[in-house]
Amino acid sequence: MAPGNRRTVARCAAVMCLLGVLRECKSNKKRLWVRECLRRREDKGIFDNLCREMRLGDGAAFYNYHRMNKDDFDYLLRLVGPKIAKQDTRMRKAIPPEQRLCHIEALGNR
Repeated sequence: MAPGNRRTVARCAAVMCLLGVLRECKSNKKRLWVRECLRRREDKGIFDNLCREMRLGDGAAFYNYHRMNKDDFDYLLRLVGPKIAKQDTRMRKAIPPEQRLCHIEALGNR
């Protein structure tokens, strides 16, 4: 074998070893399906704390945030709720239609 071919073979072998090491590193890495901060959204999320508190108590704050009163929000939720509802899976719970509407509507106010 010529010296140039030996170098090429050695380089190819080194690249193949390096790729094998990189594959092992990637396969050992633990993947998160749901981030830890999102698992706590029921306890500490903005919807569960802020929106529900405004809905139960302060009508003026609810109107200021949503730009509609509670009755209009409920009517809109009845209309579009079944269309924006998602199903729970084994991996995670779906975002409820009320929360989805709250965020969709908040994005529209920007």
